[in-house]
Amino acid sequence: MIAKHTIADITIIGTEKIVKSNMQVMRGDIIEVNIPANYTDGLNTIFLVGWAGTETDQGNSFKITSDTLVTIPTNGDLFFKLIYEVPTHEMKVDANGFAIIEDLPTEHQGLLDFETIKYVISVTKTPSLGEIKIGSVVTLRNNGFLDTWGFVKDRPDFSMITTETMFVLTHKNPNRDNGSGSWEILSAEGKENGAPLLYGDKVYLKNKYPGAGYLDTCWPIKDLPVYKAILDDKKSVGVFTSGSNNRDNGSGTWTVKPSSDRFNRLPVHEGNPLFLENGYPGAGFLTCSNYTNHIDAFKDYGSARVVSTWPMGTGTSANAWNVWLSDFAP
Repeated sequence: MIAKHTIADITIIGTEKIVKSNMQVMRGDIIEVNIPANYTDGLNTIFLVGWAGTETDQGNSFKITSDTLVTIPTNGDLFFKLIYEVPTHEMKVDANGFAIIEDLPTEHQGLLDFETIKYVISVTKTPSLGEIKIGSVVTLRNNGFLDTWGFVKDRPDFSMITTETMFVLTHKNPNRDNGSGSWEILSAEGKENGAPLLYGDKVYLKNKYPGAGYLDTCWPIKDLPVYKAILDDKKSVGVFTSGSNNRDNGSGTWTVKPSSDRFNRLPVHEGNPLFLENGYPGAGFLTCSNYTNHIDAFKDYGSARVVSTWPMGTGTSANAWNVWLSDFAP
């Protein structure tokens, strides 16, 4: 059973007044809002509008007219406001069965005294999906699933890379081959397995394909001729797997970053976006780039994408990876 964490009771007096709750929500969270029965004044109705994000961004708003569960569509602070709906027309049927629309009498369009209306909302945050923990086995998705695919030693074009084990690309299947798309999250800071994964944690990512090793950065892209056809960036670094979780000065360490600093040190749940910053100085963030079918060495890999690092941070979608618990069972 999923635990519910009641955050607060919120009181709103008056209409169109925006009230900020004391909770931050992540995309995929379920918010249970318990409110009194709808206020009505004859034909008039009051309902509640909520949204996540910022006070001025109501593009993902949701309407609440009774007790309800709402799945949050984005990250941000949680806001509410009252809306007073005053109908000015009503539909009737005449003697011949035709619908007609008539103006309501003015007295039925009257406004309530909003200073007398007290709306009390009990907000409960319910994680809708699984919590990601240290020790969890997950998939990471960005234009395909992060995948290990082929041994570096078998590709003569990569003969200069002698420390790495497997290539890291993407694939449309989360389990292309015997755990190749599944990654075990291990703490790089000594946290015990079972502890919640928090934004800001430093981790190692161990691939579940037999003998694959740990996600690792190695070799500047500018010095890898094979990638020059699609990656002409002098600051990117190649991504492979290695048998060591610390092959070279933090190359196997990844800091789990949120989309906004306001979520730092909050737990990560399934479906949440995360950004992985490599520990090697200047390497940057794990990113998904162009298709491998532009590279002769990888033409047999179909529609996979090259994975590398990119110096830009959390402001670009190419660096965002959605995390899901893996159903891979060896």
